[in-house]
Amino acid sequence: DGTPHHRMSLRGKTITAVLRVGPGWSEGGRLEASILWAVKRRGLPALPAQPRSTAEQYQLYDRAFHGMVHDAEHGGWYHAVVPGRRRMPDHGGYFADCVSVIWKITGKVPDTPRLQPGGGHIRNHAAFFVTGRAKQWLDFQRNRFRQLFAQQQPDGSFRYDGKYRRGHFENTASGWCARHAYQLLEYAYCTGDEQALAAGLKTLDYMRRFRTPRGAQVWEIPLHTPDILASAHLVRAFTLGYEISGDRAWLEEARYWAWTGVPFVYLSPPTPGPVGLYNTIAVLGATGWRAPVWIGRPVQWCGLVYAHALYRLARHDAAGPWRQIADGIVVGGIQHTWPETDKDRQGLLPDSFLLPTQTRADPGINPATVFVPALEFFRETPVLDYAVFPRAGSTLFAAGEIERAEETDRGLSFSVRSPWNRPVWLFVNGLDPESAPSAKIVPKPAPGAAHFFPNAGLWTLRFQGRAEVELTLPPTKKPSGSAIR
Repeated sequence: DGTPHHRMSLRGKTITAVLRVGPGWSEGGRLEASILWAVKRRGLPALPAQPRSTAEQYQLYDRAFHGMVHDAEHGGWYHAVVPGRRRMPDHGGYFADCVSVIWKITGKVPDTPRLQPGGGHIRNHAAFFVTGRAKQWLDFQRNRFRQLFAQQQPDGSFRYDGKYRRGHFENTASGWCARHAYQLLEYAYCTGDEQALAAGLKTLDYMRRFRTPRGAQVWEIPLHTPDILASAHLVRAFTLGYEISGDRAWLEEARYWAWTGVPFVYLSPPTPGPVGLYNTIAVLGATGWRAPVWIGRPVQWCGLVYAHALYRLARHDAAGPWRQIADGIVVGGIQHTWPETDKDRQGLLPDSFLLPTQTRADPGINPATVFVPALEFFRETPVLDYAVFPRAGSTLFAAGEIERAEETDRGLSFSVRSPWNRPVWLFVNGLDPESAPSAKIVPKPAPGAAHFFPNAGLWTLRFQGRAEVELTLPPTKKPSGSAIR
């Protein structure tokens, strides 16, 4: 029942703890039950204060993209930099994540001869829909699916036999499988592809055997080490599984894995300094580094990926504490951001933060990682919104806010609002590739603004401001049930 208190002395300091002891906790008990008990007993702390206004934060990000992370020689942006030493990768790229952020904070789209996925730790695909490259984005998704499908084992698992396998009792782990699972399900979500859906759900089913979040950072962390990035991937994978299948068992799994991320979050001040609450450590255990040692040190980009997954879960589990925890992590990321007084690094997110000295550590990561969950924290219009039409097996993506999305006896009906003073795109996937839908659009679009790609089963619309759309589907695709429910 949480008593008695246990008291011990350590080098002159007294630590008081409450131990919960009961049947089932040593064997077979579910981890999230103990975490839930601890959080309910203590509650969640109030959010830390923002160091600057939303507008000032956006200005800081804008300076960052015009500063050290801008690749003046090759064009595009770097993922991260160490001033005076190196940039990572050695040269940048025309990353969609970066273009999407610049567009959101300035209203202007950088002129890029090409566009490639990536740039941050959280994918932000809006740039493809702002520049009319939705079909190119879909092609990228298809190529990734082919690679993933080739790696999947017959039992649905994914295996790792690299350098950091040593010390683990098997060659797979929850976070390793989850990263592949959410990519498979994201592809199914984007396209309605039944093979991708079946493959993704098979991996989710395999992952029921796991209970500990681990194995998501094997570029430097042993497969056996628990880490918050694994929790993030697991929440995202099971939430996607629920969204596209309607199976509430996957939602329960998403809740479980959301609780497993909480022990990585500082819910009491770790040091006297102003920065610390809602900071997120990367791992609980061994790493591949002698210096720095990650134990106890915040690596906020990992937590921001977790926060991004929590925001998506909160859409389906509003009673949970997910938005509060995610908001706190975002504020921590904003506090970590280098201020304008550091001209080389202003607006960049430090790779880690030293709590005792309240100082930031290189490299500096471009703002794309913190920006996506920050939009949720600021309650801003999303740069890219989505809606699922479960019976038809179709998904709507739009650069703007989807205000309404319904399935009718005839097909699909939705309204989309874009706050930007420029044309943007939306698309509906998962349509019959052999028969184009008929569309009623208000206001009436310009000639050529709506287009159907028959081989892809993709319908796109270029619009500005607001669009009311009714798509009448051919009999084979009218809402009557499909693989994606």
